[in-house]
Amino acid sequence: MMPPNAMQVFARLGLADRVKAAGLAVNRMELRSVSSGVLQRMDGQSLERRYGHRPVFLRRSALHEVLSEALPKETLH
Repeated sequence: MMPPNAMQVFARLGLADRVKAAGLAVNRMELRSVSSGVLQRMDGQSLERRYGHRPVFLRRSALHEVLSEALPKETLH
């Protein structure tokens, strides 16, 4: 998961749209416990209003692909 503060950094690098396209921006999420039920709720829309971005879930390999494509070809070995 890329939280809003990470998405702010990606936006400064010009990569936020690519990260969003490679994953899924979350509207709402809950952290639950089997024994206690809901432990925490997060509203993606309120996070976006406050920080400019929603959390984005994506595979690590998708993030690596976005980042590596943003670099000059000769940078990674």
